[in-house]
Amino acid sequence: ACPEDPEHMERCRQIVADAAPDMRIASPISGWFDIMPQGVSKAAGLDVLLDALGITADEVVAFGDAENDLEILRKVRHSVAVANATDEVLATANYRVGAVTDEGVADALLEIARATRVGEMPAFLQ
Repeated sequence: ACPEDPEHMERCRQIVADAAPDMRIASPISGWFDIMPQGVSKAAGLDVLLDALGITADEVVAFGDAENDLEILRKVRHSVAVANATDEVLATANYRVGAVTDEGVADALLEIARATRVGEMPAFLQ
């Protein structure tokens, strides 16, 4: 983790990028970044999960709030940003729910369960 100073954060990212050019860097939250091999992402994991379950990306709802969610949000039709997401995630996602701190995802999951029981589309996906 790096301090909240954006310039320091960018210097930290650059140091890692220079030292490990074959790695991918993504920032899930301000002041923090993930370092992972190229090709490793939530979206890559989704492909494995879709294969294992025999479903399509159109049958999935993906929630996101930060840079490390962008790839998976671009991959599914039902992409959802939480209210406190980064501007890029808000611009990428097709739908919105409440903030994580306000139980936005939990409320959305309860709505999915309710809508499934009665054969409806969840309200936040309309």
